[in-house]
Amino acid sequence: MRKGVLFFALCLSLVSAGCRDQNGRKAEEQDTPTSGKVNLASDESFKPLVEAQTAVFENQYPRAEIETSYKPEDEAIQDLVEGRVRMAVATRRLSLAESTAFAQQKIRPRYLKFAEDGVGLIIHPSNPDSLITIPQLERLFSGKVKKWSELGRGGSSEDIVIVFDNNRSSNLNYILHRFNLSDINHLKVFAAKSNAEVLEYVKTDRNALGVIGVNWISDSDDPAQQKFRNDIQVVSIARTDNPDPDDYYQPYQAYLQLKLYPLRRDVFILSREARSGLATGFMSQVASQRGQTIVLKSGLLPATLPVRLVGIRDSF
Repeated sequence: MRKGVLFFALCLSLVSAGCRDQNGRKAEEQDTPTSGKVNLASDESFKPLVEAQTAVFENQYPRAEIETSYKPEDEAIQDLVEGRVRMAVATRRLSLAESTAFAQQKIRPRYLKFAEDGVGLIIHPSNPDSLITIPQLERLFSGKVKKWSELGRGGSSEDIVIVFDNNRSSNLNYILHRFNLSDINHLKVFAAKSNAEVLEYVKTDRNALGVIGVNWISDSDDPAQQKFRNDIQVVSIARTDNPDPDDYYQPYQAYLQLKLYPLRRDVFILSREARSGLATGFMSQVASQRGQTIVLKSGLLPATLPVRLVGIRDSF
């Protein structure tokens, strides 16, 4: 009898040892909704927001680690499809080919819409053309308008240089989809490596029209973002030609909420996780009141948290 007890105790100790990692943590604790390590790939347009979300999550759950890489949207989703990451932050759903690849793996990906943002247009501070319409943008991106003077507001006779962050980014994808284009190879385009580099380029080139994710200039409490705002102009956009002066809008939260800013888009977290692991825990946090408050503070529009719009009237 004693030999049997000793044998059982020895087996139990071996099993327990096998269930611990080099730091002595139990294996079942390695990947739970609040502990473990998970990889996330995000479109670089949302770097400020994703950094804020992951910092808060890791601070709340010290045994959780989210390893994040920032890259163009198409590459982030490709990493998700091929299993290099368990989560991706993007502005689109999967293509047919990407959905088929998941089906072949017998994986059903999950989506969480957690924010709305806008694609912003920025110009040099000295540029007088700070107002533009959607029809003008359509003519510009189709190649029918090439010079600032052709926009009709006393602009220069120089060519418009369109500056994107990357040729596979969410910003370019949005413009192609919004104006029904297959490519922009016919335009005078400069591809920077990041949204920050777009901002740097525009502040030194009077002929540049930068296309960025609004998240890079939307946080009024971020000193770095406010410095960016001081170095560039944000273009105001109207839906139709010959609009009234009050019909031009910038990508502020209120105008996103009221659907007045024309270049709006949704922001998703996509996950390939089939069980309740750390990816699920992080997505739950982002969807919670705390996570949605982070979205609100960043200057974007939360997907679920109510936004209070305050109207101010002049007093007589």
